Amino acid sequence: MRRARLRPSSSFGSRTESRQASAPLSVAGQLELAKRMRGPHAVDFRQLEAFATVVSTGSMTAAARVLGTSQPTIIRLV
Repeated sequence: MRRARLRPSSSFGSRTESRQASAPLSVAGQLELAKRMRGPHAVDFRQLEAFATVVSTGSMTAAARVLGTSQPTIIRLV
């Protein structure tokens, strides 16, 4: 029995899925894009701010002091 070869699922280089850079997204398109970007790995501003502050200060305790919050909050955000 012969197996069928599957094509790679990547759409890299596919002209059917490419968008012109100058074409703005409609409101519905923007909402759909925002929905797709959310998920279990989405990062919000507070998480990014906490991470950057931990990196710049060198510790979770110092980052908590700078951001005016508690160390457990920083740990949860990062």
